[in-house]
Amino acid sequence: MIAIAGDMACDPADANYNGGLGMGTSCQEIYLRLAADPSIVAVLTVGDLQYNDGTLSAFQASYDPTWAG
Repeated sequence: MIAIAGDMACDPADANYNGGLGMGTSCQEIYLRLAADPSIVAVLTVGDLQYNDGTLSAFQASYDPTWAG
């Protein structure tokens, strides 16, 4: 199964970042749900991969530890 995901990782300064774990349906929460489903073999990324701050350092701090690993 292939999942589709967007708005996948938020800025580490976001109140919902929670050390990379996310909160509710914000930040890394979607990663944790998809990673727990063994039937998903790939994720098609659409929309923003990392938001609110599009700087390289924010992207590396937020997106890289989960999705890029």
